[in-house]
Amino acid sequence: MQIFQFFPVHKFLEKNFVFRYTFFGSSKPKNEQKTKNLSRRIVRLLRWTLPNSGVAYSKQDGTVNARDLSFYLKVPLEEIMEAIAPTGDDKIRLIAIQMLSLPTKLRIGCLGGHGFQVYAPPGHCLIPFSKYPISITPLVHETDAADSILASECLSAMEQIGGINFWPRKAGEYRSRARFVVQLNHQQLNQALGHNIDFFKNRFTGLVFGMGAWSQAFSYWDGKIPLKFATIKKK
Repeated sequence: MQIFQFFPVHKFLEKNFVFRYTFFGSSKPKNEQKTKNLSRRIVRLLRWTLPNSGVAYSKQDGTVNARDLSFYLKVPLEEIMEAIAPTGDDKIRLIAIQMLSLPTKLRIGCLGGHGFQVYAPPGHCLIPFSKYPISITPLVHETDAADSILASECLSAMEQIGGINFWPRKAGEYRSRARFVVQLNHQQLNQALGHNIDFFKNRFTGLVFGMGAWSQAFSYWDGKIPLKFATIKKK
């Protein structure tokens, strides 16, 4: 009797209590340029065009089954694994997630912002309010759109869904030629957090994403950081 009583619990845990092992690619590729081009294709797909591709993906974290990705791109799985390794500039863009369940599954995810709704990209951790200065501030975002930001009185992802990337403490050279920076010091960050503006730090890349306020009507963040919580200035 007790076996039948606990069987549904066993099945639930088997399905949902899954350990994960994360890693970034495999051995050094034989053709670095070919591998780099493939990496760009994967990033473009997983960050922007995935919903229209027909490839099944998790709306929770944006990951796809590695074999599905291999089939869609018509590329051997071994080459996929080479392409998700960090590029020559050491920027981590892709991650492999080994699902230690029965059966074992391998999934590929993209780190960073997405152009569609992804609620918990791999490595995203919510930044809590803290009365003490925290090591990630000031948050720095490089931009050339100073006029648009000042006119709208907010920093946003424009027409795209998703958050604004910030580099902790210094410019991250993602837009090294940009003429302006938007910064949030510790006090400004806390003020934004106090007004329900959510920020996430990615534990793999170190980048911080300002997602804005949660929109109940849209069931997603609005992607806006009001300028009253930030400072914009020339580099």
